[in-house]
Amino acid sequence: MSSSDDARARPRRPWLLPLGVASVIGVALLLGAHRPLLTYWAKRGIEQASDADAELAAFCRANHWFHQGLASGYGVQAFTADGEPLSPTTSGDYERIARVTLRWSDGQELTRELLSRRPLGCIYGE
Repeated sequence: MSSSDDARARPRRPWLLPLGVASVIGVALLLGAHRPLLTYWAKRGIEQASDADAELAAFCRANHWFHQGLASGYGVQAFTADGEPLSPTTSGDYERIARVTLRWSDGQELTRELLSRRPLGCIYGE
């Protein structure tokens, strides 16, 4: 029996490889592998926002993904235009915020000069 006869004798299963890949991806998603990726995309969206509307959308998207459990949690540090740290959640001094630093629980970090105050509702709000 030649090798070409062996190849014809075994049934082909072209669906097996795509099924295996889909299974591996599904298990990875169930185990939380999507969180660092979505956190990176949220961070990148904030970094690339070029106007106030895009900035608002990016911060709100990051907040939404966190609350949906899709992205990692984050802490926020606020600063004035002069670099002075603020604690607006205790002082109520939201008007002076000019820059924020977000630190996600997976180690990613972003510091951004705000283009407007509009994202503060997404950063500090629910």
